[in-house]
Amino acid sequence: MDGHKNRIHAIRSHPAMETVFLTGGWDETVHYWDERAPHSQKHFAGPHLCGDALDIIAEHQVILTGSWRRNSTLQIWDFSTGELIKDAFQNNATSMLYCTKFCPKEYILCAGNDKNEAIIYDYSILQMVGGITDLENAVYCADTDNFFVNLEHWSQIHEKLRLAIERLLSVCDDEFTTVLHNKLLFINRRWKEIVESIQQFKHDESVKKKRDEFYAGRAKLLDTLDKIDREMQDHLPCTIKALREQENRLYDAQAELDMFNQTIQVLSKLSQTIARESGEVNASTEMNSLLQICFDKLRHVQEYIPITLKRNKIILGHLQKFDDGLQKCQQWFNEANQLISRYSIQVPVKRIEDFLEQHRNFFADIG
Repeated sequence: MDGHKNRIHAIRSHPAMETVFLTGGWDETVHYWDERAPHSQKHFAGPHLCGDALDIIAEHQVILTGSWRRNSTLQIWDFSTGELIKDAFQNNATSMLYCTKFCPKEYILCAGNDKNEAIIYDYSILQMVGGITDLENAVYCADTDNFFVNLEHWSQIHEKLRLAIERLLSVCDDEFTTVLHNKLLFINRRWKEIVESIQQFKHDESVKKKRDEFYAGRAKLLDTLDKIDREMQDHLPCTIKALREQENRLYDAQAELDMFNQTIQVLSKLSQTIARESGEVNASTEMNSLLQICFDKLRHVQEYIPITLKRNKIILGHLQKFDDGLQKCQQWFNEANQLISRYSIQVPVKRIEDFLEQHRNFFADIG
């Protein structure tokens, strides 16, 4: 199949491959193109694209499509093979999508008609994290650049629009005033919903960031404590060098124990903040149970570092004595060799030969 058989509604360049781009449309295929070649390089079938609902996520090497149908709307495909990876809403109806975009910070924006909504999903779990629903009309396009950066700008425009309508209300006749009043109520209501949605999104982002910070901090702390624990349990070569090196590492770890304890306290306060801001009743209990593991590990390390250092000190003492004794023995051997080398048997060779000959003759006569 060399190219599309019906209208093309979406085109997307690959973020990292300058000459490569994708297209999709009504014929329910997505084609791979290369500017250096006159024909489609390959394609896969499935998405029914009726708008700007095609995107490439270079970080994950996947293709994002949004189909204008009631089921199997949002789909994720492997860029290399064109195979379907996820069919997020195969059996769940969503808006019939006109546009789909990958947002910064691992989010997906989907919008369309039927339900007339623009929804933001978390890419990793494909769950809704925010959005606007029950719009007056369908959403045919969307952009995710500079997310929320112009909120203040649009707030000013909304205020100017509100003031302009209020002035018109004061000078227009009753019939037109009613229409304007209803429009103003609608604009104010929708703007309030947008602001609240953005505030909720920012709040959720803040909680998510703190949650990520908690789990990352806890994982780093536990990993460090596990390394120290393994260090104490390692069976090292019984040499002065190996034991000295371990001793230095354990002294460094011992110096950081207070900092580890402070880290646990900081993470504990962070878990309380997350529980309070998220409104999740069990969040604090769950996080505290995770911190208890770190706390128990820290206590174990605090208890056994001095024991390990004391053991090493005893072993080092014995090794040092052995090493000193070995050096003395070597010195004695060297002195003995020097002493022996000073002496030799001063007997004429002829005399020794005659003596041996006599013995040889004696045994020959006996035989």
